[in-house]
Amino acid sequence: MGTAKVSINVSNVSVLEALDQCLKGLPLAYIIDDKNIIISKRLGQVSKQPRTRQITGTVANQQNQPLQGATVSVKGAAIVVTTDKNGNFQIGNLPNEEVTLVVTMIGYNTREIQVRVSVRDVTISLDEQVSNLDEVVVVGYGTQRRRDLTGAVSSVSAKQIQDIPTPSLDGALTAKMPGVQVSQTTGAPGGGISVKIRGTGSIGAGNEPLYVVDGFPITASYDQNSNPLNSLNTNDVSSIEVLKDASATAIYGSRGSNGVVIITTKSGRSGKMKIDLDMYTGIQQTTKYMDMMNSQEYASYIIDSRNNAWIDAGGNPSDPNSKRSAIYQILPVLQDPEALKQNTDWQREIFRTAPTQNAQVTFSGGNDKINYMTSAGYYKQEGIIINSNFSRYAFRVNLGAKASDKFKVGLNLAPTYSIRNPVSAEGHFSSGAVVLSALMMPPFLPVYNEDLHHRPRSGQRLQ
Repeated sequence: MGTAKVSINVSNVSVLEALDQCLKGLPLAYIIDDKNIIISKRLGQVSKQPRTRQITGTVANQQNQPLQGATVSVKGAAIVVTTDKNGNFQIGNLPNEEVTLVVTMIGYNTREIQVRVSVRDVTISLDEQVSNLDEVVVVGYGTQRRRDLTGAVSSVSAKQIQDIPTPSLDGALTAKMPGVQVSQTTGAPGGGISVKIRGTGSIGAGNEPLYVVDGFPITASYDQNSNPLNSLNTNDVSSIEVLKDASATAIYGSRGSNGVVIITTKSGRSGKMKIDLDMYTGIQQTTKYMDMMNSQEYASYIIDSRNNAWIDAGGNPSDPNSKRSAIYQILPVLQDPEALKQNTDWQREIFRTAPTQNAQVTFSGGNDKINYMTSAGYYKQEGIIINSNFSRYAFRVNLGAKASDKFKVGLNLAPTYSIRNPVSAEGHFSSGAVVLSALMMPPFLPVYNEDLHHRPRSGQRLQ
């Protein structure tokens, strides 16, 4: 191929548009790999006929060995293929002339590369993923490098949980660690969460792990109505280590029989004062409402059921209430279903769209002698059932000072004030469970009396 001089004059255009103009009419193609532009000879002749948008290529490692089973997907489109035994792949029916390929494989770092559809046989190299064996983890008697650990320990960093909108720290552990089962036992705001490490360890005794915050064990009852971890702000957490086996939990004795969760809060670092402001808001809604009978359907159901039961007892369905026993009588208001105009869906009367909001400000800093971290936060969660909510006011001061090379002093102060207003929502209606009561409430009853006051919850009698 001979040489040709190309001159263009462009402004306020993208690099891709400039390259398209440079190579227009030439048997050349290009790809953008990271920040490098690679121009190569286009296979085949330049044709003005419509062509299929497709890309072929090979995925290899740094030693240029083909990788079988690598996943190649098109970013922003539902197109995914895998490489064959020679590392080759082919992607067709591309949505645009220029796409971003995302290549992933276990044991290798994910790579993204921009490619034009005119490119053939693009080679993509993946870097091996090296695990950080020098990571320091907290265990019961201090800290150790992960390479030196012999026990079963899992870790979660602050970065992994900072964007999870949960009032409780144990809720932030959901699907974060192998062998740690987190289940929500109640939907009430601020309610308890069940955490099991390596399954159920006891039938009669408790199965909750021991929580240790900055070296201090938390001992309290964990149930649907009590969760002491609600007092801990998740934004103040630096790391969470879960000790699973007997060797890792031995220092805690019988208290660690169900595993130990070690929580380390943040501290200041040397340097200028750093101010972090974290705020978010959101809403919670009921995902699905049950289909219920309207007033006419409910009245017909009551009439048919009472008449059928009265017939089984030897009566006549045309008998008035005066001839029937109390359990077979039909309320006068239900005897004409077509006359019922009121249709109340009691589910929608007790549920609501509930807002959630959180705000926290953190000051941290220090020098080679002293470091500090101070935070103040406010969390408010309204329940999806009216009159239920949870709010928390949290304040924390972590102060550390180096008096000498062998002597350090520190202060961890974390006053918290929380308010929880639960509603009896779960269980049998006889215990006041509002959800089941709403499902059983007759739809012909209005929410308000004629004087615009709520109907009484108990003691009401239909005439």
